[in-house]
Amino acid sequence: MAQRLLNVRVRPPRVAVLINRHSAEADLLLAFQFFSKIWGGRFGQLLPVEPNASDPLTEFRLARSRPEFVYGVGVDDACWQKLVNQCCQPRAYDNLSEPYVHEIAAASPRSKDYYLVDHALIHLSQTRDQNKGRNRALRLVNPSTGSAHSAYLGAMFGVHHQNLRKELFDIESPFTSSSTTEFIELAIEFVKEWQQCWIDVTGHRLNLNPLMSEIGPLAPTVVLVGSKVPDLALFWNLRGASDTLHSPWIIPIPVESVNDDSVIQKLKEWLLAFRKYGRLSNYCQVTSQTVEAAGCRHFVDQFRDALSGTPIEFVDFQPPRNRLPLVVPFEYETAWPAELSGRRLTILPPKPKAFEELSTSRAWTVDLLKDLKTNRAVKELQLPPSPVVFELLNGPCPPGFVHTIIPRAGDGVDSINLRVAGSDEVVNIFLPPAEEILEEILHEYGYVPVHDEKRTSYSPVIKRFGGLYLAASDLSGQFGTVLNSLLNDTNQGDRIFTR
Repeated sequence: MAQRLLNVRVRPPRVAVLINRHSAEADLLLAFQFFSKIWGGRFGQLLPVEPNASDPLTEFRLARSRPEFVYGVGVDDACWQKLVNQCCQPRAYDNLSEPYVHEIAAASPRSKDYYLVDHALIHLSQTRDQNKGRNRALRLVNPSTGSAHSAYLGAMFGVHHQNLRKELFDIESPFTSSSTTEFIELAIEFVKEWQQCWIDVTGHRLNLNPLMSEIGPLAPTVVLVGSKVPDLALFWNLRGASDTLHSPWIIPIPVESVNDDSVIQKLKEWLLAFRKYGRLSNYCQVTSQTVEAAGCRHFVDQFRDALSGTPIEFVDFQPPRNRLPLVVPFEYETAWPAELSGRRLTILPPKPKAFEELSTSRAWTVDLLKDLKTNRAVKELQLPPSPVVFELLNGPCPPGFVHTIIPRAGDGVDSINLRVAGSDEVVNIFLPPAEEILEEILHEYGYVPVHDEKRTSYSPVIKRFGGLYLAASDLSGQFGTVLNSLLNDTNQGDRIFTR
């Protein structure tokens, strides 16, 4: 049995919500309320979809982000559960309903045992005396019932608990206006006073690991909202690329308000308010999922004229991208001991430091990033995304067998990961060999390799392709051109068969 040091990352589970793009505002607010209740919710993805049919863009986004839990609101869950499991192999898919959101604080397998914003709020309150001079005032925003800006306020500031104890927050602000100008004014106050909102509390103590080389950091952005679900979802996803130390440099604006000169002047004030923190961008971008390009460019021209003479020299229309910011929020990374015995990994996973003093132990995620001895993935397992891989990772680990309601192991964005649900839980998992994974993936795609005395191992093939991930990609799915060429070769046809 070999003792190893692994580079591990402790974080909350990542979640995604699929929402019917034609849903009413109530479904949108339910999604914001859910994200506002869980630790790390600020960085969850919100994906507008058709209720009973998948599309290539959503499949691409799910496969790229690989969340641990996926929820559906206003969609056909039977249809989407099958598609989601095929795309990204989450730990679970569930329906996002009002009873579920209201009862999520209950510790049960169905609640996924998330650490909640309540736990983050308690830790924030307990550590304020340790951070004197660096504390941001927590300001709660209360929209009036039926407010035209309820969805905007929920997206921008989160949906907080009602009847909170007064010692847990600093300011409570009712919002009774239907004016876009006053909505922007509220955002300006958050920037100028360096205040934090409720949705920022869900990101308490979390750092960002931005895996978004195609996107870059969040640029100063105005999102024009023509239809609330698609455009506020776009705002939500783009805002995920920002941290919680300052107000995000992005704001959603109803498209029907953009011809109002007072709105444009307030947007100018909001944009320039960030300069006091040394954020000196000389440009701003405008985007929208539903507002036509001509309408966006008309606003761009107006806004550029209003910014004449300021440090903001460029205002450009940026069509929405297919690739959303890919962010993995985590509390900390560390070197951590583990034992490797053959293909068996035994580890007592590290815990979230922010919640060590809490009497309640919830569930969290630990990424096994790399083996520090080899500086490579643990047991060289750079895994290809596949339902088969997920099943192999959660297979029995000799000599014992452990069954959990929610699968323990998963294949994440950049490493395999573990779901840990107990404070003193020792985890044993079996790390399948590359040859077994490749063979099972070939079976998944309908190919049956036949073993003979000349071909006792796939290791040379895997190495020739550059590793398991590349070999599996080239020998399966739409990239299976190599395998097809082998099938067409009469000299090899007796060694490989298709169903």
